[in-house]
Amino acid sequence: MCTKERAQLEDWFGCKNENDLCEACLTFLEPFGLLPNDPLLKHLEKQSSINWKAVLVGFSRFPDPPNIRLSLMRYITGVLSFMRRATEPCGNWLIDSAKSYLMMERPAENAAWLNLFLDKPLPATPAEWITAAESEMGEWLPLNLLSGGSQSLMELIPILSGARLIENQQIQEDLDYVLRQPVIQGFSNLRDQVESEVYHTLQGQCDELKGLGLSVEQSEYYYTQVRLFFSSQPLFVTWQEADEVLRSRLLEGDPGLITVPAEFRRRLLDKALTQEPHDGSELALCPCTGLPLWKNEKQQWQTASRDPEIQQKVSAGILLPKLDEKYIKRTAYYRLHSQIIRDWYLPGQLELQIAETAEKNGWSVILWPKRDQVDVLCEHPDSSLSLVIDGKDWKNAYLLGRSFMGFKSYSDRSRYLGLVVVPNYQLVQPKYRERFMAGLAHQGNKAWLLNLTEFRKLIEEPAAVSNKLRTEEFP
Repeated sequence: MCTKERAQLEDWFGCKNENDLCEACLTFLEPFGLLPNDPLLKHLEKQSSINWKAVLVGFSRFPDPPNIRLSLMRYITGVLSFMRRATEPCGNWLIDSAKSYLMMERPAENAAWLNLFLDKPLPATPAEWITAAESEMGEWLPLNLLSGGSQSLMELIPILSGARLIENQQIQEDLDYVLRQPVIQGFSNLRDQVESEVYHTLQGQCDELKGLGLSVEQSEYYYTQVRLFFSSQPLFVTWQEADEVLRSRLLEGDPGLITVPAEFRRRLLDKALTQEPHDGSELALCPCTGLPLWKNEKQQWQTASRDPEIQQKVSAGILLPKLDEKYIKRTAYYRLHSQIIRDWYLPGQLELQIAETAEKNGWSVILWPKRDQVDVLCEHPDSSLSLVIDGKDWKNAYLLGRSFMGFKSYSDRSRYLGLVVVPNYQLVQPKYRERFMAGLAHQGNKAWLLNLTEFRKLIEEPAAVSNKLRTEEFP
């Protein structure tokens, strides 16, 4: 009975069993405080022969469940992402509400959502729900507190740190519902999954190599070459191509790594690669990142590049797609997982650019030394100091400084100059350097923040590096 209407409700709530569907509908309606004699409740409370058409008509009084659930996700992911130092540090996640989904880590933590909203009640009417769903991060979350300024952060932290965990299984079901949706899973960036697994697998393999007779230097070189692989090429026609590229990368400069078991490569690639369906046409690639382009609702090309100027040029058609014919007649291809692209491939572009710039100026360069204690180590015979560099592409300078943990074993300032190098487009932001320093002060660390242009000028005269420190303001 009423098959079409029931199918719509089943799709909304992810339930096929009639009793489960009834229970899901009642759970959804509970926050609205309907009167006991409400016709919608009476339909749902019948033991059999439920009129699903009447139920669906009754639901038309409210925004449909997916819209309400998406509004909840905007609220919750916005707050939790901020508490986690905005773990999508490079994206315009305050502007594009969809990117706030990238912050979701552990659904169980969302039990705290009511308290995080400063004891505000749920919207009481459909109009209030619609207003809430349309707002960028939720009407109860003041956006000025997310600007990254140190004062606004200090105002917000006591509120968030005082939140009490509560149990609210109804809301948890809503969140789980959203997390199951293909549109969410398609770009899921759960930080405690793929990137973490690949990182720990790689670190474990380095430890294993020492037990297989390779030296500490060779195990560190293995780490560097694997990271170089993940920073150099994001797409592969076949899994076998990826394996061969990784194998070739390992043998560059050290044929001794031929003893590394093929199983090591397989374990890394199985975790780090995903298979993408393809329609057999040329693949439109970004000329700057080498990643596939996609079109927005206005049929304008969009790019994963973090450079606003490149984003604008691609969207305006000034930078045209690079059409790769290798993918013609292909029904699928392989690419790095979205987490690896976000955390290793795109940041790797900046790190490789820093290394290339230093090498062109006569510096010797080691990428990710001592298994990634820093991003780039630069040395020059004419410089009394070696440069240790972390390349960062964070939009929020304060949170970058707040989360920066220093240069680890390269912290001796009599031997090393620690630099944080950011793309030019980040320092264009007003007070970016000041906000970085304000965040850094909380950690007790010291670093010099430069953009790429300033870094180029610094390394042009290796012998003058230490003298520049005496004349420039330095923390």
